[in-house]
Amino acid sequence: ALLPLAVVCSIEWLRSESRNVKLLFLASVLNAGLFLTHARVAVFAACTLAAYLLIESIGCLCSNRKSALRAIWLKASGLLAGPVLLCLPWLARLASTVPAAVSGSASGSSDATYNAVPTGLLLIRNNSQLFLIAGLGVLLGWRRYRREINSILLAGILVWLAVNPSWLGLPGTNLVNNASAVISLFLPLSILG
Repeated sequence: ALLPLAVVCSIEWLRSESRNVKLLFLASVLNAGLFLTHARVAVFAACTLAAYLLIESIGCLCSNRKSALRAIWLKASGLLAGPVLLCLPWLARLASTVPAAVSGSASGSSDATYNAVPTGLLLIRNNSQLFLIAGLGVLLGWRRYRREINSILLAGILVWLAVNPSWLGLPGTNLVNNASAVISLFLPLSILG
């Protein structure tokens, strides 16, 4: 339940005209809590927020609203700084222990099945109907909710790239695998459907 709350509060902070410090603090606490309790899910939140920022930035550039573009990125930097500052003690501790742990396990040395796409999870029970309804939601909502749908679709693409960085020639982290990404599909599919 923390992921939707963190994303909604973060987007509300980014969209708000005023500088509501309480909302920024709430979004920062939620994102820090998400990062500290479930780093995998924090990756999904980061992808969702990155997609939102990219879509909004493109909208600002296309409509020549440079001041709005500057404002949203200033708010985004505050949104990034808040959770980082709240997690700083833990990050400092982590930085001292990670080099030893990482040197012992390269991303390519893990079990080949770790990042396999779990087709069984994709095809269970009523998932085909869920994919169909979500696809219809995209088609029906495209005209009225284009930015929102583009953000959701781009977030999905960013999640798949974060899970499979080798597609871009980048090394993997083994933090998130395809099984986690498939399990998390219920969020965008339920929104689109």
